[in-house]
Amino acid sequence: MFQLQLEEVNKLFTITSAEFKFEEINNEPQVSSSEKNFPWEEMTGKQKKATKISLEAMRDYFNWDYLKEKMPFRNSGLNKLVDKHDFQLLPLETYLWNTANSNISLRKIAQEKQVPLEKIQQTALSMIFAGLLEEVSIINMPMKTTKYSIASSSKSNFADINNTNISNNQPKISNSLLSNLIAFLRKHF
Repeated sequence: MFQLQLEEVNKLFTITSAEFKFEEINNEPQVSSSEKNFPWEEMTGKQKKATKISLEAMRDYFNWDYLKEKMPFRNSGLNKLVDKHDFQLLPLETYLWNTANSNISLRKIAQEKQVPLEKIQQTALSMIFAGLLEEVSIINMPMKTTKYSIASSSKSNFADINNTNISNNQPKISNSLLSNLIAFLRKHF
């Protein structure tokens, strides 16, 4: 019966849009009122954390178009949000967990594992929703440096430095990373 209930919850992940309306029936808790108001027959005595249900449901999620803007960016990395967990992870999830807290981009992980980047992003998003990981920015931009001697520098050298064109090919920042950054800044500043 518990598995049937979980399947019903998993169906919620297929809904593309919904509206919820909560109505207060009375001021008394439902459990203490008459037995016909509480579904005692459906009580199994089993329980599962919502984060685990979320991860399991996301594994079978099929319509990722609705979550594309939430997916971590390909040049982002992952950080662990918890030190330990009691999730039963799949092999790809385990790999992402083990490589979190390092400066490896999702794109590089996809290349190393020879798995499509989109699959890596989907798995990472599932683990983010489960509260295991967070998306972090990785700065791997090589810097081109030029030595200038102050004694031999002329005004034209400084003019050349100031007129250097800055590339407009900056990576797009994902909404997930931006949301996490804003939440961090609000919390700590």
